Amino acid sequence: MASSRLLGLVTTAMNLTALIYAYGFFGSDHETWVRAIGAALQCIGVMFVMQGVLMTRAQFGLPSLHGAVLNWFRSFPAVFPKTRYASMDAALSPATAFGMGTVRQG
Repeated sequence: MASSRLLGLVTTAMNLTALIYAYGFFGSDHETWVRAIGAALQCIGVMFVMQGVLMTRAQFGLPSLHGAVLNWFRSFPAVFPKTRYASMDAALSPATAFGMGTVRQG
């Protein structure tokens, strides 16, 4: 929930900054002003869609988009897998045995 609120605040601040910049840059040119307002409203609409998707994922118990991307990267095999060594010695009176093994995961 906190990430969607932060997303909303950041998007709203960016849109307000863009509107102030557009008004100062274009002045009284009404067509450009209307286009800038339309673009800002469209960005706000995209922000609401993103917030809805995030809330729907949270309601179904799915990880956030950030968590889903991280889980996807973690599903790949490791670039430098850990090597595990094991050795065993056994000595009985009539025979002697020695073994060594190497296991790599990934």
